[in-house]
Amino acid sequence: MLGDPQECRNHAVLCRELASNATDPLARKAYLIVADKWDQLADEIDQAKIVLLALNMVAAKPMSAPSASFAPDGREGVKAPPP
Repeated sequence: MLGDPQECRNHAVLCRELASNATDPLARKAYLIVADKWDQLADEIDQAKIVLLALNMVAAKPMSAPSASFAPDGREGVKAPPP
């Protein structure tokens, strides 16, 4: 599934298994680099999901009206003209 951090971590595990079985040192290194990239991608997806959850929570909250009106110069109690 696209965007599934667990799937990315599974790919990382597979790459590490391939690295452990590789006889060529360059292939082993390449597999380990790709495994690290899969882990990084999984972490980024987890972080993005947290940010999206937080944004959705903020968007779901009704915005409350300010208790007082402010003029453009900051004076309280004076209504600013409509834009």
